[in-house]
Amino acid sequence: MLNVVHANLVIPAQAGIQIRRLLLDSRLRGNDEGGCYVSGRAPIEMSISITARIPSPLALRPGFPEGKRELEAKGNAVNLDILKGRVAVVTGASSGIGEACALAYARAGAKVVLAARRAERLEALAQRIAGEGGEALGVVTDVTSESDIADLFRQAVDRFGTVDILINNAGFADSTPIEECSLELWMRMLNTNLTSAFLCSREAFLIMKPQGRGRIVNVGSISARVPRNNSPAYTASKYGLDGLTHALALDGRDFNIAVSMFNPGIVATEIAPGAVKLPADFAAMPEDIADAILHMTALPDHLNFYEAMIVQNKIPFLGRG
Repeated sequence: MLNVVHANLVIPAQAGIQIRRLLLDSRLRGNDEGGCYVSGRAPIEMSISITARIPSPLALRPGFPEGKRELEAKGNAVNLDILKGRVAVVTGASSGIGEACALAYARAGAKVVLAARRAERLEALAQRIAGEGGEALGVVTDVTSESDIADLFRQAVDRFGTVDILINNAGFADSTPIEECSLELWMRMLNTNLTSAFLCSREAFLIMKPQGRGRIVNVGSISARVPRNNSPAYTASKYGLDGLTHALALDGRDFNIAVSMFNPGIVATEIAPGAVKLPADFAAMPEDIADAILHMTALPDHLNFYEAMIVQNKIPFLGRG
């Protein structure tokens, strides 16, 4: 799938901006159109408008042909270049949205710290990233354990020097009516879906505040906006995550720590196994969600893509027909 991108940049002429090249893999050219128009001269600003038909940043997703796009500008981050060399911690990285995020960040040039409970899956994912030329560290982590979370961030800093991005993705879904919901299930839901985000964000703030920047994306749910039947524990955990996001966005803004929330609809993952059986043109794929999260964090440090949602066109969320 190809996207048409329009970019309008206003850049100081003295920065010596040079558009070096725009490369499109010949296999993707088909009906491609491209052009570059540059106007302006020193000492005024230059206005650059670019229109190009380019592949999605997740062109390496299974089913997509491989393509290459490079647009370099001295002194400026273009597209996903801002992510190169940054360190991203992803929880729930052993499958689904977390795994897709880890691969997406690695392919964008970030160094990735993988957190999950399943050691063999973490090792396989780290090896896959290394095989593609990326850098990854797998840390077996129970996100409900305060000591495990502290160790996760300690290892991240020991290996890569800092943490720039945190994706709080770990969680699970459940539909149990309140009269059947045990206290054990209630607490497990809140600890996994909400307390884990608090613990990870606390460690991240300790690192991000001194460096004066950072990004945290909490992966919520459409249930944080409209609950589904017989899911009080899950709904409470996601509404709580929404409140935590708002509070941390407020507390982090003076330090350029951007805290955001991404609410997916129905995604074909292990957390919602029934979604895997839905038609391909209905359920979202984990790679679709990772693509959006990647772009939420590929912004200048002073900007916060605060909230995003991907929902199916045909679900009742948008209103009655």
